Amino acid sequence: MTKSLENITIHQFRGLRELELKNLGQINLLVGINNSGKTSVLEALSIYCHPLDLKVWLNTARQREQEYRVSRTPYLDSLQWLFTHEAMIEQEQLNDGVISITGNGSFKVQKIEAIYEELEGIILTDSPEDKLNPNEIISEENEDLIDNNEELWETRKGINLSITVFLAEEQLSLINYPQKSP
Repeated sequence: MTKSLENITIHQFRGLRELELKNLGQINLLVGINNSGKTSVLEALSIYCHPLDLKVWLNTARQREQEYRVSRTPYLDSLQWLFTHEAMIEQEQLNDGVISITGNGSFKVQKIEAIYEELEGIILTDSPEDKLNPNEIISEENEDLIDNNEELWETRKGINLSITVFLAEEQLSLINYPQKSP
């Protein structure tokens, strides 16, 4: 049996918001003027069809760079552009975002939600050789530790990426950080 989508709503993905595609049937053509979101729709569909495959997410995030032969940006920077961001003030960095897509039909995935949050922190170690096994993350309240132990700290960047997939009968999640116990 061929799996198909009857309707899909892209609530939040890149610049798309609340885009409804109804009565899809066997669509094989998307038309529109330049910069109207055709590629974003295809990217959203790709991620919707493979929601827990991080390789698909990363390839989709970097696909446009290949088209324009732009020098490669780091994966984490590319990934952030898949997410819808609230209106930003000029010069402000993107540090969080949301993706939300729902659909129905014979396809098992009913909804995906993803949350992206950029992290940056200072890591304190016991010795300069032990920077791969940090003791604690320093907050601004502990600035004296930073000032007095320069050789024992370093800045680290990363992301929290949480992907939740709602299937016709169950829910799956991929979260790249430990959940806090209630």
